[in-house]
Amino acid sequence: ELSKFFANTNLINKVKALDEKLKINILIAGSSPHARLDGATGALNVNNEIAQVKDYLVKLFKYSNISQQLIGNVYEYHGGSSVPFILESNFEEGEGIGALPDLSSFDLIVWIVWHNLGQYHLDNISPLEQLYKEVIDLPESKRPQIQIYRRGEPILSDHSSKYAENQSKYEAVDAFFKKLNKARYVDYHPDFFEDHFEHNVNNWLQKFVANQTNNTVAVEASNPAPGNPYMGLKPYDLEDSALFFGRNNEIDTLLNLLETGTQRGLLAVIGASGSGKSSLVKAGLFNRFQLNAIPNSASWQIIEGRVQQNRSFYFTALRNQSPLIEQLNQFDLNVSEDVFTVALSKILAELESRKEKIILYLDQFEEVFSILQDQKDQKDQKAVHFIQFLVAFAGTRYGQVILTMRSEYFHHCLQFPALAQLIDLGNFIALPPDAENLAKIISRPAEFAGLTFEDDLMTIIQKDAGDAGDILPLLSYALKELADKSTGSLLTKKQYLSLGKIEGIIQQQAQEALSEFDQTTQTFLDDFSFVFRKLVVIGNDGLVAKRVALFEREYWPLNALKLADALIAKKLLISDLNADQKPTLSITHEALFRNWAYLKEWIEEYKAYLSLMTQVEQDAKKWAESRPEYDERAKLEHDLKHIWKHERLVPVYEALNILGHSNEELDELYPNTREFIRPESDRLV
Repeated sequence: ELSKFFANTNLINKVKALDEKLKINILIAGSSPHARLDGATGALNVNNEIAQVKDYLVKLFKYSNISQQLIGNVYEYHGGSSVPFILESNFEEGEGIGALPDLSSFDLIVWIVWHNLGQYHLDNISPLEQLYKEVIDLPESKRPQIQIYRRGEPILSDHSSKYAENQSKYEAVDAFFKKLNKARYVDYHPDFFEDHFEHNVNNWLQKFVANQTNNTVAVEASNPAPGNPYMGLKPYDLEDSALFFGRNNEIDTLLNLLETGTQRGLLAVIGASGSGKSSLVKAGLFNRFQLNAIPNSASWQIIEGRVQQNRSFYFTALRNQSPLIEQLNQFDLNVSEDVFTVALSKILAELESRKEKIILYLDQFEEVFSILQDQKDQKDQKAVHFIQFLVAFAGTRYGQVILTMRSEYFHHCLQFPALAQLIDLGNFIALPPDAENLAKIISRPAEFAGLTFEDDLMTIIQKDAGDAGDILPLLSYALKELADKSTGSLLTKKQYLSLGKIEGIIQQQAQEALSEFDQTTQTFLDDFSFVFRKLVVIGNDGLVAKRVALFEREYWPLNALKLADALIAKKLLISDLNADQKPTLSITHEALFRNWAYLKEWIEEYKAYLSLMTQVEQDAKKWAESRPEYDERAKLEHDLKHIWKHERLVPVYEALNILGHSNEELDELYPNTREFIRPESDRLV
């Protein structure tokens, strides 16, 4: 991987040395997806490999540091004389079908074959055979380079009524390749296609850049300063896919589970905090969807659902706006069973009537339990109804649930047998990357951004990352801070060591943020508690979790505001807007809980009080939701049954005094609690 990095750096240097922009035309051709009798697409296709080619070329032509020196026109061959274009010369993604340019205008043809040479036949010659013949018939001086990849996996026996037709296509593939010299094509396994393609296309690019002089465009080339390609503690989002590297095998596995696996409408990505679950799904899997890695997946709608601190759910479109979103956002879970059943049936009927694949994505699914769940031995009605909804959604023809969840919360799912069964059938365990992929995570973003590592710095960082817990967020945070400190394109060991290396990066950056404050005073402790009592919650099982709090600056004490701003500047806290466009504040990643000594000590000291407040909030919620509305006598009887007695409230008053919560904070963080903990004497009066 290190040698690849330096080879690609050489390519970048060659391209950046050009005085004018270089125009490159590329055509992608591949086997047609295998059609089933019901009209759907079968698992026999090379769409994922084509998607990987597109992904690499999009990164190269649209987002890399050399994109300013290249004009890329990339087309996908669909047989005969028609192609949809992926990239136009203005770098915008194109749509629709257009005429196939003259084959001599292409510089490279990428040809990927598995089970057929195309579905449609022209004069008894399949489209890919026709394409190959036309290329070979061109004069050598006008003939584009053609890279042929043959998927070497055996094709399982086809017992459908189309067996004879399909078998003839398989045999046609064999016959075609027997005519070719083995050196003319790459026999690949899908697990290694990415490596084969990147190696070959980079070798071709190096030669092409060195030899091509007639295809430059008289536009002044620019050499912008390298940007920062690392995300820090924030997960990668769909729009960050151009910066996402090193998880190709996991993405392939997820695609395979969705297309051919045992999953039944629900796929759970489970792993420890810091294993990169959210990034893997959003920047990896969903990016492949939009590149059509599964036939027709480019048209799939993706809806993201999140449980909010007010215990409601909010749904938004990640891509391809869906009319179902409005209906989902009006879906009330806190209703009787009959009302819920009617509302659910309407949503499912709407889903089925549209006959369009809809992905329902739930990031950090553990929030369903940490925010909604009642005491350990009880089930919250909203949680029960929401999980019933998920199971029903997953059971439809057009619905697919994909969720991510921290592994330590998995036992909560066992309380819901139908959900647990679906997760058992469709789950993926996100593990730390191996050494080769870790090297890609470190090197590839730098390579595409035009950054270089001093001497053996990349090897040092890789070794440090292999020794660290929370490997991915800490690595990304260290690399982002390192790139920020760089004054040019060179990342140096001196800068890296000054950051505290990977294992000390959060501790050092946090302490730098606190350096302007006198940490020995009670005033500082009060300000620190003011910030983090809003952002840290302790669940019933004692697990520490982060929460999103309102960040209304006008109501914050000045020094607490300065502290929050200092931590935001270090990217340890994140300020954002919620669904109501109100400002919010949250901890960027749970890695802070484990890697910042001062915060760890604060949590340990205040954990009992925070845990008690969680218990109070849950009982207050049950009390408020079941309290009669109009009958005063019934209210009194209800209160006597549910509200805590004085002796149980005394520790609560002590916790409130130590945590320092105001009445307004109580209403925001612990709804219904202020009325629930009113002294008995006040209530009787």
